[in-house]
Amino acid sequence: DAVGAKNISEVFQEQGFATAGIVANPHLQPRFGFDAGFDTWSFDGRANAEGQINDALAWLEQEKHRDTYLFLHFMDPHMIYDAPGEWREKFLTGAPDPTLPRRVERGAVLNMMRQGTLTDTQKRQLEDLHDGEMAYMDHELGRFFDAVDAMPGRSLIVLHNDHGEEFWDHEGFEHNHTVYDEVTRAILWVRPGGGLP
Repeated sequence: DAVGAKNISEVFQEQGFATAGIVANPHLQPRFGFDAGFDTWSFDGRANAEGQINDALAWLEQEKHRDTYLFLHFMDPHMIYDAPGEWREKFLTGAPDPTLPRRVERGAVLNMMRQGTLTDTQKRQLEDLHDGEMAYMDHELGRFFDAVDAMPGRSLIVLHNDHGEEFWDHEGFEHNHTVYDEVTRAILWVRPGGGLP
């Protein structure tokens, strides 16, 4: 039934809101129609959270005299776990395994699992790298929240994730392979700002 349904951005647009989407997920390319109802749709499959937050804040500043609806979608916590700067190795426990490439792709990890060559040290390192990505994402979201809270007017931020990651809880890795809680359980967080109760 969702096919052909009105996109929430179209509802906001009809009410006179300026609308923008700033996304990095390849599944959200304009050719798939997710840009319907957006005045501005920015897809960059190589963008990191810092760049997306900068773009979002610039757009909000540009539209500061209008009501706005902004959709952000980040890819940083996904493979390849390669957070920038200090965040990359922030949670590494023990020496990194030199045989694990810096930019390890999920296909390589799945092949290593099938072949039985993925070591416990490599597993731990992948999870630690993911923790670095999550901390980096958290830092950038905090920067965004602080900036939005300092803006005039009232804001409402709705934060949700579309999936979790499995780290061998049930002998699997990453997502899209199982439907265990660690993959399917999600957050829905409604964060009022600007004096809203």
